[in-house]
Amino acid sequence: ELKERIRRNIFPPIAFSQLGMIDGDTLLRFKIYPNGELRDLELLAYQGHRSLMETSALAVKVSAPFKKLPDNFPEPYLQVTAKFSFFIKNKRG
Repeated sequence: ELKERIRRNIFPPIAFSQLGMIDGDTLLRFKIYPNGELRDLELLAYQGHRSLMETSALAVKVSAPFKKLPDNFPEPYLQVTAKFSFFIKNKRG
C-alpha cells in the first residue's frame, strides 16, 4: 500500500516521460511515525538528472500522511529506505 501510494504521486519531467533524454536513480530514507506522520526524509544517494531526484522526494512528501502504524508496532517508528529508478530501456539495454 505504501509503495502504491507513493507511485501514484510520481510525476517525472517531460524530458524523461516523453522525450527520454534523462535518467537516474535516487535512494531516500524516511521515517513514518505511529500517527502516519512523515519525518526525517533524507537523500542517501543519487546519480543522473537532479530533477528525477527532486521528483522522487516530492512524491514521498505529498504522499504523507501515511496510514497509521498498527497499535502493536514494536518500534517507535517505521524506517523506510526506498530506491527510485528512472531509466530509458534503449539507453541501458
